[in-house]
Amino acid sequence: MLIAICDDEPLFCEDLKEKIYSYSNDHNLDTCIDIYNDGQVLLNRNTNYDIVFLDYQMPNINGLEVARELRTRNMLSMIVFISNYPEVVYKTFLYDTFRFLIKPLKDEELYEALDSYIKKMGLHYPILIYSQGEHKSVNTSDIIYVEANGRNCIIWTLVDSYHCPKSLNKVYSLLLKNCFFVTHRSFVVNFNYIISFDKSNIKLISGEIAKISRDRYSSFFDALNIYYRDYTL
Repeated sequence: MLIAICDDEPLFCEDLKEKIYSYSNDHNLDTCIDIYNDGQVLLNRNTNYDIVFLDYQMPNINGLEVARELRTRNMLSMIVFISNYPEVVYKTFLYDTFRFLIKPLKDEELYEALDSYIKKMGLHYPILIYSQGEHKSVNTSDIIYVEANGRNCIIWTLVDSYHCPKSLNKVYSLLLKNCFFVTHRSFVVNFNYIISFDKSNIKLISGEIAKISRDRYSSFFDALNIYYRDYTL
């Protein structure tokens, strides 16, 4: 992800940058962050960022003017406004604002915004697997679940299965954490392919059943609710 932070408070920018990099490391995201303390400098760069964290109140040119110019140029950046002034929230929505976050920034609100962006954009990627004498490229979006097989594991996808000489935890370390969950010491599941579940079992789109450990059910349910945050009845 290519991200811009535009805010006239240098300490705030550095703190936000560290939190985003920490999130990216935890979620296996390749992220590059540029910091701007002036909105005009951001506009002069003329870069189409994936996400722009934009302060509302800045000298020279305010956040609304920056957002207006970004949209005039047809830049498709997701704009996240950050402000001390909650009363301006409705003005920012004129420019297709993705989120409006209040200072001082709460970590859970920042991470929710990043989670939602990943889900909305489908930020999956290929991983290279050594299986049965061959190196094979598998896109993480195609992985339904991963099953432990002794010290190794089997990666089940939409079209095939791959015996991998790595542990379940090693494979999980390569996957997006907001999309995949370790439900049991023997299973990692992709939220996108869950058909139904109870407190013991998960039925997947392939017809297979994955297990849920009793001590992991609550955290699994919480994570799934976050994944379906805007689509739960």
